[in-house]
Amino acid sequence: MAVEQLRSWQHDIAERCTHLTECIFARYMDEFPDTTDMMEIPNHVHRLRALVEYSMEDEVRAQLLLSVVHEMNTYLYQDLVEQGPQGKTERTLTQLKLTHTAERMIGSTLPAFNRAVRDRSFLDKITIVDGALDVMTQEVLILPDEYYSIYNMNKGSPGKVRALRKLFGCPTVPDEAKASISLILAVYNLHIFGIFTDDPYSLLEIVTPQAGASAV
Repeated sequence: MAVEQLRSWQHDIAERCTHLTECIFARYMDEFPDTTDMMEIPNHVHRLRALVEYSMEDEVRAQLLLSVVHEMNTYLYQDLVEQGPQGKTERTLTQLKLTHTAERMIGSTLPAFNRAVRDRSFLDKITIVDGALDVMTQEVLILPDEYYSIYNMNKGSPGKVRALRKLFGCPTVPDEAKASISLILAVYNLHIFGIFTDDPYSLLEIVTPQAGASAV
């Protein structure tokens, strides 16, 4: 019973409890100290996934983890009971473009801007990452474990940029997602191109598929 419940909730626990990882493990290791090695997994989404998979092997372990989650994150537990699990986050291929207002603002610099977005030559110059990451998360262009590796495992912009470069080089991230991520980063760092705005998010819009376009 507990194993089946945990299997149903496994992705929600791994993706939505990262802020409580240390507390969950501390409580769990009181009963199963052999999970100590999992503490060496730096990405908390991956660490919690490992703990969930370990717990699904045994009814007692599964019941313990469910109890710990209930104790540590009552809100999530109630949400899972009442609303059901959200399941594993799936990346969307949301395509973004500049608004007409943004194109007019960028003006004669637009060709150079577009080239920089395509070849990502501006990455070493960016200073604003966190706001851009929020948009990527909102549009589900990056997954929870990717967000954690970029944001939580790096304190400053240089480390986050290195993590973003690694993301751009990952073959499992679709090109459509990479293009939108690059555009978001460029818009949030328009100062690189000598353009300044207090509301970069307003300069982006979602590309609406044309009527009659065939679905892929």
